[in-house]
Amino acid sequence: MLKIILSTVLSIFTATALLMVFYWRDLHFDPTAKDILIYFLWIPLGISCLVLMPYLAWKWYQHKKQKEEIAQNEAQNAVEANEPLPKTEVEQIELNIYSTSLLSQLGSNEELVAKIAKGVAPDLDKDLIGHDGERLLSYRIDETYFEDVAEQHLDVLPLQVRMMNLITAHFKENRNIFSSIAKQLKESALFYDTQLAYQYKMHPAWIGEDYDASEDIEEPIAEKVQKLDQLNLLILLPSTLQYSWNELATTEMCESYLDELGILSEQINIEYHYCSERSAYHKLVELCQSNTQDLSEISFILAVESEIDQDTLDGVMSVGADYIPSEFIGSCCISSASIVFENIPVLKQVFIQLEQKDLAQTLSIFHLTDLSQYEEDEPFVIIPDDMRTPKANKKVIKNFESTPIEIHHLIYTKFSLGSTEQLSKVFGFLAGLHIPHTLTGFFYSLDLPEVQVVIKPKPEDDHEHI
Repeated sequence: MLKIILSTVLSIFTATALLMVFYWRDLHFDPTAKDILIYFLWIPLGISCLVLMPYLAWKWYQHKKQKEEIAQNEAQNAVEANEPLPKTEVEQIELNIYSTSLLSQLGSNEELVAKIAKGVAPDLDKDLIGHDGERLLSYRIDETYFEDVAEQHLDVLPLQVRMMNLITAHFKENRNIFSSIAKQLKESALFYDTQLAYQYKMHPAWIGEDYDASEDIEEPIAEKVQKLDQLNLLILLPSTLQYSWNELATTEMCESYLDELGILSEQINIEYHYCSERSAYHKLVELCQSNTQDLSEISFILAVESEIDQDTLDGVMSVGADYIPSEFIGSCCISSASIVFENIPVLKQVFIQLEQKDLAQTLSIFHLTDLSQYEEDEPFVIIPDDMRTPKANKKVIKNFESTPIEIHHLIYTKFSLGSTEQLSKVFGFLAGLHIPHTLTGFFYSLDLPEVQVVIKPKPEDDHEHI
């Protein structure tokens, strides 16, 4: 504003002075001191006032209006401060966990979580090098994990070959849960679906070695069981693989393995979800919510990520001596907590509260305010976020400030995956499922600050609360 006024006044004074000087010179006029004072001071000053008056009036009106708005906002804020905050309805997702498995270079399951809590450094990788030609540190899974099932797949990139071998080994490790699902699917079909029942009776996995096609098939007695129509295999992959991942090859591999266990392809639904670091936790919660609404379905969520591949690292411009590639594979088998399958025992239960800002209220709802574990030093809360900034620390601490949970109860999983981080939040969630069975676990991420996750032992092991 001051700049505009000064430039306007200076311009008018200069223009008036030049005009009078040239005018008087042409008339050969010799001005007196009075003439100079009038034409060089008072007239320019008067013209400046006339020119600036509308602008000054407009600025005064704006300033007055702004002051009124500030006063009004302050009054409104004062009223709102004295009013109770409106209560939002808390939506709750209740899950049964039938199996969970997690593997990285640090180990598997409970051992892995224990090492994360202690902090374990990466190893010098045997093959990978950075842009500077130096060997990189990495969290590489030992190849002995999948050497028995390793295969070469045509039309598949080397990184996907490694990840598919990890998946195959992981399926083999989780054979028991798939066998239990297969049995439940078969018994459900025998009771509820005649067409599927016939296919199960004729499936090689359910026919004994001494089967004779010329003999009549003995009809098994169908007993009423909890209905199960479909197995959802939900595969989470990093978004960087969205346009290079061969879904057909992966689907054929998965269906072939499940067929060997006696699961009909008609009852298998395979979905691929490609996630970034920011979207992974959102997608996981969305899948937990949507895939537990149908009470006749069970879902196996599989997450796998790897950067243990030189070609992949060569495409990452930031790869230097401080870049730490890693890999992991993990899974959990879930369904709605409102159903019980005769052939699939419950391992744990997970409760996800949406639109819940108050963790203390969550603890009260589940009668978790007086657990003895709060008095111990053993950690039981998973935090998957990058905590290197004071702002992030402040937000996390605020979530727990009105609860008996202390800072030493928190486990930070972010850096156990080095620089490979697109599915790091999913990794953290799966790590939370491996909190010791004697403890109630919690999971909290700043990606969804109004979501509280409680991980409870299976009901018969839960002695301290409901």
